[in-house]
This record gives sequence, C-alpha cells and structure tokens, in this order.
Amino acid sequence: MYRIFENKVVRNQYSTIPYTWIRGKESSNKICIMLPGLGYSTQRPLFHYATGLFLNQQIDVLHINYQFAKNEQFKKLTDYEKEKWMYDDVRAVVDNVLKDSEI
Repeated sequence: MYRIFENKVVRNQYSTIPYTWIRGKESSNKICIMLPGLGYSTQRPLFHYATGLFLNQQIDVLHINYQFAKNEQFKKLTDYEKEKWMYDDVRAVVDNVLKDSEI
C-alpha cells in the first residue's frame, strides 16, 4: 500500500502551491519530483504511468501541482520574473516536503 500525502505550501499572498507526495510501501531515500508544463497537469496520463513506474522501482514521487496558468499576478510578470517565481515555488515545496525526511 502506498502512503499519499496531499498538502499545499503558501509562499506568499499570490502563491499557494498544492502538491501530492506518494511514498512507497517501504522507506526510500530516492524521490522523483514531477513538474508539469504550464498547460498540463500531474493528473494526466503521462504522469499517471510514469508515477507507477517510479513507485514500482521503490522511488517516492512528488507531484508539484502549481497553477501558474490560472494566476493573474503571475501572468503580469516578465519572462525572467516568471522563471524566478516558478523556481521559488518549486523550491518552497521541495524544502517543505524534505525538511523532516530521510531523503
């Protein structure tokens, strides 16, 4: 049985990042971080099948479910500012997930 943790990180008033962390049956010190494209979701078929492949190899999976395409503040930014925002969001989730982990 897999352990599924769904949560979110609030980085600032404009940025709340939901995520799903799927942990294997046994403890693992490996993790696959999955980042969808702006118009794609981790709930789509490519991520579904890839998640299964990693879990079968005893690799935990972290789906970062950011929603930049729906964020009006994000849309107003320059390309450079968007890249920084994306990096900061992903980093915030990864730091939060791994802070109490053995990974």
